[in-house]
Amino acid sequence: MSNTLRVLGLFEHNGLSRSQRSSPSGERVFGPYRVDLLMDNDVDLHTISMAKLRFHKKVRDLVEHRTGVRVDLALRGVFAAFRADLVLSILEDKSVLPSLFRQFRVRPYSARPLSVISCWWAEELVNGGRDLQSKIRRALVGVSQIIVFSRNQTEIFAAAGFGDQVVPVTFGVDHEYFRPEPCPGPGFQVFSAGVDRGRDFETLVTAARLLPEVRFDIFTQMDILGGTHAPPNLTVHPPTDGEGHRKNLALRS
Repeated sequence: MSNTLRVLGLFEHNGLSRSQRSSPSGERVFGPYRVDLLMDNDVDLHTISMAKLRFHKKVRDLVEHRTGVRVDLALRGVFAAFRADLVLSILEDKSVLPSLFRQFRVRPYSARPLSVISCWWAEELVNGGRDLQSKIRRALVGVSQIIVFSRNQTEIFAAAGFGDQVVPVTFGVDHEYFRPEPCPGPGFQVFSAGVDRGRDFETLVTAARLLPEVRFDIFTQMDILGGTHAPPNLTVHPPTDGEGHRKNLALRS
């Protein structure tokens, strides 16, 4: 009897599957949060390919916009879910429809544990409006396991009545991809990057104004200046791709 765990992964990726784990150049295809490493540890990870056809994308966007629910991956994963032992959703939005199926006992999702890697639910349970908090609680009812990267989120989910489902895990760094290498030129003095909520760029801009002798470089698409002019020692750059970010991290003074 095989001990291999069969997992249906609901997440966006660039060609990650059991049969395609390398790019045409021979390099390994990474999954979000390096979920591809599960396949090195007796996990049979089955993924659903992303929409590629223009018509498919238009229909998907129309339906998901009108319903407010990410439905495409879960619906196309129905047959794979019958063969899975577990459903893993990355991130929260991919878990909403499977959760509803579990609550209304719609097979095959109702017969499979549902794990979700959560990035924003805890913050939204604290600072979100009542409607958003209600939607999150409704989705959590059908979730078996909430995987988080910070133990302080446990208390937040517990206060909402879902503390038993929380599993904190260590947030690591891909030491092969983010490997140390010689700095190719003049580096950053203060470097910050990100486009997600929760980054306190306002304080960083204030610090730049107070430290005119220090150079600040920020990579983001957010409006961090609030309509004001940047101080001379602060440069706001557009976001980069993953490889650009890796190279930026190597640029140290």
